[in-house]
Amino acid sequence: AWGIHHFILAEKGYQNELSFPGSKVTVLENKYAPLPTEALIPTAPEKIRLLLTGTISYDYGVFSAIDVVTRLHSLLPNIQLTILGHIAHPPTYEAIKSACEGHTCIDLQVSAQPIAHQKVIAFMKSCDWLMLPYLPNKSTENCIPAKIYEALALQIPMLISTNPLWDNIIKEAQAGVSIDFSEHDVEHLLAEILINPGQYYQSPSKIDPFWSSEEGKFVELIEKSMV
Repeated sequence: AWGIHHFILAEKGYQNELSFPGSKVTVLENKYAPLPTEALIPTAPEKIRLLLTGTISYDYGVFSAIDVVTRLHSLLPNIQLTILGHIAHPPTYEAIKSACEGHTCIDLQVSAQPIAHQKVIAFMKSCDWLMLPYLPNKSTENCIPAKIYEALALQIPMLISTNPLWDNIIKEAQAGVSIDFSEHDVEHLLAEILINPGQYYQSPSKIDPFWSSEEGKFVELIEKSMV
């Protein structure tokens, strides 16, 4: 670390987890930068459309989402979960495919290769709810997933696992519901929540989810390094 002039950290929490950067730190959070063109994905208007996207893995709660939605389907027959993203672990892909088999309420669109960000954003803009069912994990508990900033920027209601850091953001922005996906009969609670996505984002939030709020810090850092 002594040979590094400056550290750029993607999370504020890393400052507490890492001692070696010292004071040579700039935090640039994973905020949302709008794309030049953002299409919508045609969807059936009678569906309640949930989306789980990004890196698809056990730790990020894909199996929790599948379990909850398949149980929820009996209460809300018009529920539709799209799982869209990159699966780097072949056995996980096979397990997910097997778990989704026979469930018409799940649209599985996964790949061994990363999915184009434009496609992810298009699906996000076309969904009613974004699912973020992360399992408790030391590697993510002090981080703010980029999907949170994207959902805030696009004003998509979120169903997100309980976490003190995320709970504060969701509450401040009126951006959805923090929930324990492992709770008994959680599908009954979700059935009441999902039918009314319009109650969120009712007033301005102090949270700025856009990359433009970080961009100036990055440009300033680069300019100083060139002096």
